[in-house]
Amino acid sequence: MHLKKVAIITTNSYIKLSLAAYRKLNGPEYFRVGIDIDNKSICVAPALSTEAYIFKPTAIQIKKNTIYISKSRSVIRKLQEIGIPKIVEGKLVDDELLFKF
Repeated sequence: MHLKKVAIITTNSYIKLSLAAYRKLNGPEYFRVGIDIDNKSICVAPALSTEAYIFKPTAIQIKKNTIYISKSRSVIRKLQEIGIPKIVEGKLVDDELLFKF
């Protein structure tokens, strides 16, 4: 797998953010994820610690390049039903990463 890509990687048990994608956001301490089923897109953006439903990657996750954005089987199954590929490349739009598939 080519890890220099700004991408999210999907398996049957998790969805993770590539280290390049995390760095593209300037490695925020917290981030949030938005999934738009109708438009087949996922948005990852920096967040504040006070916001609800945020992610805080650990130092070990960053070191191992395993920054999870979902481990929910129902979320993963729904995304697979609408055709998410194994790797979705993204781009930075207004300080948020946008992944369209």
